[in-house]
Amino acid sequence: MLARIAPAKVNLTLRVGPRRADGYHDIDSLVAFAGFHDVVQLAPGAPLALTVDGPAAAAAGAP
Repeated sequence: MLARIAPAKVNLTLRVGPRRADGYHDIDSLVAFAGFHDVVQLAPGAPLALTVDGPAAAAAGAP
């Protein structure tokens, strides 16, 4: 298992600029880090699966 600390932060200000030619926006942000954190853990799991059922299943591409 892989575990990492994710420090908490508070966005004090956020300015989103106009859309650029590549579709993204430039941003300016002022953050303050708090004195606490989360621990994010990653571990191998079972393969992901999705089952679609019901009247709209065919529209969703279900067999």
